[in-house]
Amino acid sequence: MCIRDRVSTQSTGTMNRGDDIIIEYPHESNKKRQIKYFSLITLIVLAIAAVVFFMFFIGFDRPPSDAYERALWLHSKYPLIDTHNDLPFMMRDYFNYNLTAHDVSLDQNFTATDIPKLRAGRLGAQFWSVFIPCGADAIKGTLEQMNFVYDLIAKYPNVFELVTTSNGIKSAFKRGKIGSLMGVEGGHQINSSLGTLDMFYQLGARYMTITHNCNTPWAESAQPIGTDSYPGTIGLTEFGREVIYRMNRLGMMVDISHVADRTAHEVLDITAAPVIFSHSGARNVTNHIRNVPDDVLLRLPENGGVVMVPFLPLFLTENYLEVETNVSNVADHIDYIKNLIGVDYVGYGSDFDGTSMSMPYPDGLEDVSKYPYVTAELISRGYSDSDIKKVIGDNILRVFAENERVAQKLSKQQQG
Repeated sequence: MCIRDRVSTQSTGTMNRGDDIIIEYPHESNKKRQIKYFSLITLIVLAIAAVVFFMFFIGFDRPPSDAYERALWLHSKYPLIDTHNDLPFMMRDYFNYNLTAHDVSLDQNFTATDIPKLRAGRLGAQFWSVFIPCGADAIKGTLEQMNFVYDLIAKYPNVFELVTTSNGIKSAFKRGKIGSLMGVEGGHQINSSLGTLDMFYQLGARYMTITHNCNTPWAESAQPIGTDSYPGTIGLTEFGREVIYRMNRLGMMVDISHVADRTAHEVLDITAAPVIFSHSGARNVTNHIRNVPDDVLLRLPENGGVVMVPFLPLFLTENYLEVETNVSNVADHIDYIKNLIGVDYVGYGSDFDGTSMSMPYPDGLEDVSKYPYVTAELISRGYSDSDIKKVIGDNILRVFAENERVAQKLSKQQQG
């Protein structure tokens, strides 16, 4: 609608003085155009601001090209999970579990594990090995080992968090805590008691190694040592099979590091859930009885299990006392497993603090601060970010979650 003003004007020609001239002022149309122009400018400004913001954000979080810096970047985004560390046993043997005598909040030279080194290594979660040697007072000793883990978490609550589920690992990581779990490193530690196995689970153990360096009455070890072993045990006995079934029902991962090859096959024959090798390499790379042979490795894709590669020289190279071992040797084992069965079935199981003082760690892997060097070596060998994410944590998380799912399924079946 136009607004009309009546004016008097001096005109020439046929127009007479006083004639009305109608002048139209399109005020409302101008206002609409101004609004449209203002809205367009606002949208352009907002779009530019959004582009600038996202360019800055992406630029700030862009993965570095340097392999080591990229490893640190990946470890900051995804939880690095190690399935085997023997600090609890070191604290038992040398310090009587006294966290004042050996303050792990300080940089320590005696152990490979302390809080400053863990933070430097970007560790996201640790399965602490709760281990007592064959022939010892196993149940009492295991409870003391577990109690130490609880003490460690209680003394440093801003660093460690007790975790018992796969989701708990991710939640602790988001809070900047090192998720702390436990693995019982030897079937002898339950003293052939399913009730003891149940209680270890209730106290937080989320895997059990079926044997250590001794046969049990129900499972055969890869390297039975000592006169207290059970030389007549072959593979899994009937009770051994019941142990596997019970672990499946609990959601407790079956660890077949340390077991005889025939025991590993018999476990794979019956388990309803994926297994783990908490700290074993590839035997075809290093011919050690504790490493995994190809015929067992080739069964893992069907089972869904995972081999967690250790960092100790005796598993990495033959004649390890005579030749230097380094980060490359760890990567060789990971490479071999990846190339044989796929990147979904391998991870890190360092075994830090699980060696004698006479056996040095590989060059460049002297303590828990060095994890990023392994990851950097894999990156330099062409591993994608997706591959790295699987190796450093996603693979063991998948296995853990699947064990939980199987336990829930079996529980429902039992109730039904």
